[in-house]
Amino acid sequence: MQRDSVTVGIVSDTHFWLDSPNGFGQQLQQHTRHIQAVLLEELQAAQLDLAVHLGDITCGGGNFGMSAAEFDRTLDWYLEGLQQLPFPVHLLPGNHDAVLGQTYDAVSRALGLEPGLGRTVELPEVGAQLELLHSQGHDADMINEALPLDPTYGYVQPEELARFGAALSSAGSRNVIVFTHQLLMEMSNANSPTASSKTTANRRSVLDILERHDKVRAVFQGHVHVYDVHPVGGVTFVVAPPIIVSPYAWLELRLSPTNATLQPHILPLPDWADQGAGNPWPVDWSPLHMPFSVVN
Repeated sequence: MQRDSVTVGIVSDTHFWLDSPNGFGQQLQQHTRHIQAVLLEELQAAQLDLAVHLGDITCGGGNFGMSAAEFDRTLDWYLEGLQQLPFPVHLLPGNHDAVLGQTYDAVSRALGLEPGLGRTVELPEVGAQLELLHSQGHDADMINEALPLDPTYGYVQPEELARFGAALSSAGSRNVIVFTHQLLMEMSNANSPTASSKTTANRRSVLDILERHDKVRAVFQGHVHVYDVHPVGGVTFVVAPPIIVSPYAWLELRLSPTNATLQPHILPLPDWADQGAGNPWPVDWSPLHMPFSVVN
């Protein structure tokens, strides 16, 4: 049965740590229990149909120093909390969602994914298809080469490229919305972080699939802790804002058969939130309207 709209919540870079005694730079891990509680309250009040987390759920890898036991306990607690929401939440791993030195296979399974593979979520009621693109397809050699850090660049393994291409090929007349962790496209601002460490290493292969099928209307990315909107041709590339630093925001995407509306929501947090980093350039927080062209 066709509906007027479906509403999707989009969350990124929560960097949750269950019992961290302190923060890391301008990230406020010592307050993540409170931040998460406020986020869940807002998501539930928004009466969403579903939500997507773009990755960096926790604080594995990098310079965080989270032990394997802390990582497992934190991820389990986080996922149990999401199960209390009255709608499904689909999650993708980010580069910080594994124990340092380990591949992303275990976390993929914990998120209900096959290692290295994403997922298709069909929304036939509004003529749409969501594609969760897995960008943590690094093998053991890539993981070892990045030590003593995690590989901050994304990598879409060949099997995921094949799955993604087949999903777009079979989308028919549906509008496709893509979700992934690392950047697939340069950002709109000249001072934006477009270093190779922030992008998907084989993003050209992904973009070739997008261009070949001409069904993707928007791409949502995380990773760089800013909010950015960059239309390129008929595709709107969005970098979702982070939860762990200012402006502590999430996105509400309302999809209809012919268009979408994107509304940012800044979390209402106490004064200590001012310790976090601000956006590096001015951002337009007004709703964004995206008309969809007709899919052939």
